[in-house]
Amino acid sequence: MNSHYKNISRVKGVAILTVMISIVLMMAVISDLSSKEMVKYKIAINERDALEAEALAQSAINFAQVILMLQEPLQDMLAKAAEYGIPLPHYTVWKILPITSDLLSTFLSEGSLFDFDNQDKQKSDNQRITGPYTPAKNGYGGFRGTFKCDISDEESKISIRKWSKLNSFPKKKLIFDQLLAILQRPQYQFLFDGSLKDNNTFSAKNILGNIYDYTSAEDFSINVDSTADNFGREKMGDKMTNYVLTPNIRPKNAPFDSLAELRLVPGVTDAVYSVLAKYVSIYSESEKINILSADDDMLANVFYLCAKEKDGLSFQKFNALND
Repeated sequence: MNSHYKNISRVKGVAILTVMISIVLMMAVISDLSSKEMVKYKIAINERDALEAEALAQSAINFAQVILMLQEPLQDMLAKAAEYGIPLPHYTVWKILPITSDLLSTFLSEGSLFDFDNQDKQKSDNQRITGPYTPAKNGYGGFRGTFKCDISDEESKISIRKWSKLNSFPKKKLIFDQLLAILQRPQYQFLFDGSLKDNNTFSAKNILGNIYDYTSAEDFSINVDSTADNFGREKMGDKMTNYVLTPNIRPKNAPFDSLAELRLVPGVTDAVYSVLAKYVSIYSESEKINILSADDDMLANVFYLCAKEKDGLSFQKFNALND
């Protein structure tokens, strides 16, 4: 009898052990499946959010293109408004109409110009569409998220794209004078007074001359002190002498492909670059500045250079304005 009970106990023990092992294996399998499904779920959520973000970004780009299309036919009217001194908040369409999802929602809201009702269209194709437009939940006009797009007009900056290739020497000089007036402002004198650790030995004139020489096809440096009629025509020494300290860098002898290339120009330190990057464009094809989109800082510089008496009473506050 004792032997019989022992055999039964052994069988029960093996059965319990088998069940426990099975439960552990099932829990491991379930845990693995649950983990994989959770990963797939999170991947799906991330892909959905990425798709929504991409759609919002594309919407901002498309909306910006619409605004830019409006700018051209309205440009003459805005220019006339500026000519006659008509007060407007801005003289460019993209500043008058900020490119945001809020503006798009306003276009789609009840009572707007684009307020249409398509709910009854399925009832009768011949029935007249009336009433306000009611967007479907999370449908068109009811999207999640927001977007904002800022347009930067490259023509509101000083273009150096064709600087060395301009046929007019006075125009070359004008670009030089515009940039020089900026670098010589009192608030930027720390760039050249030796107070920075970069120990920049180049003056503002030399730096601008080096920028011109970097893109120029000539082998000689320009004379930065030339008159307007000879600026870019009078030459000095070999421009390679400026690259003695940077033997691995050579003048490009071609237009800039990136604004960051300015850092390859002798004398353009990080501090100088941070200043010039706000006022210089390498993309604009025009040597003129669009005063309708230029900011107040650039306009002050333009008006100052246009003045016949730059040191007169009318412009004594110019430097104080930009301090």
